[in-house]
Amino acid sequence: SPSRYIQGRYELENMKTHTEVYGRRVFFLIDVFFFADYKKRFEALYAGSDSQIQCEQFGGQCTEEEILRCTGLAKALNPDVVVGIGGGKTMDTAKAVAENLGLPCVIIPTVASNDAPCSGVAVLYNDAGVVIKAVLMRRNPDLVLVDTGIIANAPRRLFAAGLGDALSTWFEARACKNSGARTMARGNVSNTGLMMARLCYDLLMEKGRDALAAVERHEVTPALEDVVAVSYTHLTLP
Repeated sequence: SPSRYIQGRYELENMKTHTEVYGRRVFFLIDVFFFADYKKRFEALYAGSDSQIQCEQFGGQCTEEEILRCTGLAKALNPDVVVGIGGGKTMDTAKAVAENLGLPCVIIPTVASNDAPCSGVAVLYNDAGVVIKAVLMRRNPDLVLVDTGIIANAPRRLFAAGLGDALSTWFEARACKNSGARTMARGNVSNTGLMMARLCYDLLMEKGRDALAAVERHEVTPALEDVVAVSYTHLTLP
């Protein structure tokens, strides 16, 4: 699991405080859909401070070539921390860049549709968008920062996809426990992990509909907060 997980509305406004834990030079890798907006936002957040930031646009596909390109861009800054903001491929690329440079990694997801934020895995594709391999990082992200105001304004269909993905957690964990199969962490399913996987399922069944309705209204509600946390962290539980 990540070293730290922070979630709440308006948390992005605390970005500078969070990155200063790791140093003053910050490399941002930002999804193409949000680049112009978040570049201005981060420049405003860090204005007048002694921090130095560099914002780069993600190329759109998590390939070995893209990881090398972004690693080279980051080296020019000699950063203290790498920050990835966007969807799963952007986050996986940022994790790989941080891994290449031996740096702390901060992840800021913009949708609750995948496992990428908390996991220590990067899925690599070729230029045609076909998965070629999954690469294990030496550690999970150092900080996952979730601004639920951003999630509430993301597309409904992506949130619904995250619900479906997270619903499988209990059944996967139970199957691994019953068969004695090894997890991606190369160990057996713990009783604690199994219990948390069941809690994940129960929360989704109880609050999933209300959370989806909140996304449709672009509102942050207690149900949305609970379901977002479950959607992001379910991969790490078993």
